[in-house]
Amino acid sequence: MTESDAFAFSFLEAAALERALRVALAMRGLAVPVFGAVLPAVMATFGLSNAQASLLPAVGSLGAVVAALSSGPLSARLKLRTMALWLAGVLAAAALILAGAPTWTFFVVGAFWLNWGAGGIVTLSSMLLALAFRGRSGRAFNRAFLFIGVGSLASPLLVGATLAVAGSWRWTFVVMSAAYAVLIFIFWNAPYPPNEQTATAASDLRPWWRRRPLILCAAALACYVGAEASLTTWAARFLNAERGMSTPLAASAVSLFWGGMIGGRYTFSRWVRAGREKAMVALASGVGVGATLVFLGAPGGALSIGVLGISGLAFGGVWPTVMSYAATRAVGATGAVSGLLVTLGFLGGLLFPAWIGVLSAWIGLGAALRWAVAVFALAAGLFALA
Repeated sequence: MTESDAFAFSFLEAAALERALRVALAMRGLAVPVFGAVLPAVMATFGLSNAQASLLPAVGSLGAVVAALSSGPLSARLKLRTMALWLAGVLAAAALILAGAPTWTFFVVGAFWLNWGAGGIVTLSSMLLALAFRGRSGRAFNRAFLFIGVGSLASPLLVGATLAVAGSWRWTFVVMSAAYAVLIFIFWNAPYPPNEQTATAASDLRPWWRRRPLILCAAALACYVGAEASLTTWAARFLNAERGMSTPLAASAVSLFWGGMIGGRYTFSRWVRAGREKAMVALASGVGVGATLVFLGAPGGALSIGVLGISGLAFGGVWPTVMSYAATRAVGATGAVSGLLVTLGFLGGLLFPAWIGVLSAWIGLGAALRWAVAVFALAAGLFALA
């Protein structure tokens, strides 16, 4: 498929697809912070230590990595609509497994499949946005990925509400399963752009390991996702264990981070332009590093909670901006490059939160999370070189 063929997908169809993807990414957002928000309650239910609990983000991120690796080939074989329906079905089933998990092992299995579906949604959405908005995808990426923040904002609030009303984290996953069932209907009715399948387009593309901007973007995403996943996974535990905050309040406090991310992505969607991406990411990194250090060093819980929103604001626009920057340099292999970038991004989410959990047993959770701050700064530096 050529670039002109991509624009054969009409503006109205692209707008309708973006609306469907906004809902899908909001539903995906429910899965992003839920494990960090329910972690204190789950640890109490199954009697887990910090080291044991560190398996959860590792297994969850592994599911997302496997999804990113497999979504591109599966989309080519199953067609885009079929792949979307399959992902929504897996999310609904995985949430039910988590809701009824009788043991820690069952819970981990459910977490793998929930993150597999969530990772597939990110990869497929990135591919669809690049195909539908070729050459003007920067703002579309930020507009659509803003809705991950909407779902992520609702997720800790949902956990806090179910803990307060029902007294059990299991009801959180029952509600999530119902939401993912609605997503099946939305995907069924959405329009889809033509896929990129021609051998000639692929043969003209140099291997990714020979393309410096893609390598650096992939490394930047690995660092960014590692920092974000570390913070969102362990923030509630940090507030609960080191600031003496109640479990429901700590879970709800994390929603401020996701509220900030919504604001960050909205800001990027209004101001990001070709040529401004690196400067905006550098500015966001400076703000995010400072705010997160205040969160970790503040003596009282109130100040820690307040700066979470500022930290989220800084984190918000980084992922979609880096993804769209790379997608504009991947004409002819959008699916393969999107899968590669998401895979390496999620590898950061696989390694860093688990490392933080183990490291916290030696130096304390607050000191361990400072490494996540350094990794976020490194992400901005790598993208500046792309």
